[in-house]
Amino acid sequence: MHLSTTPYRQDRPSAHARWLGRAAAALLLSAAGGLGLSAHAASFQCGKNASYSELQVCHNPYLSKLDDQLALAYRHAQDVAPDKQSLAAARDHQWQWRQKNCHDEACVQNWYERRLSELDADYASGKKSQRVAFELDLDHQNLAPDAEAAVRSMKTGGLETAAK
Repeated sequence: MHLSTTPYRQDRPSAHARWLGRAAAALLLSAAGGLGLSAHAASFQCGKNASYSELQVCHNPYLSKLDDQLALAYRHAQDVAPDKQSLAAARDHQWQWRQKNCHDEACVQNWYERRLSELDADYASGKKSQRVAFELDLDHQNLAPDAEAAVRSMKTGGLETAAK
């Protein structure tokens, strides 16, 4: 019979102790965030390698809120975009422009407000394209009027639910 020389891992904290440690760390991080010691924006992590415009977002609650709104607007536009690659390319191009050209808070704010307007327009255009494609597809199916009305009702309900 061989006895292991590896000691039992008594130095490892219990699951409960590990959970308490994680909870305490989360509480400290949360408190530090409330004191402005740490910042986070929706689309990027604030840190020492952040650009000037990113630092503006990290330290300005209004710009951080605009960043949150922009991330959501981008997801909505992406959900309905007929050309997701073009939308992603535009996102990258616009972000690079901001990184290169925005050297004050007003520029960063104007950039966010303009991008939000552009993405709202992209979303509206994508929704319209979806409706047009749906109507064309429905016309090609040559359904009976009652069946067409039922399909239209189901689809319209689905589109309205998805938009909310």
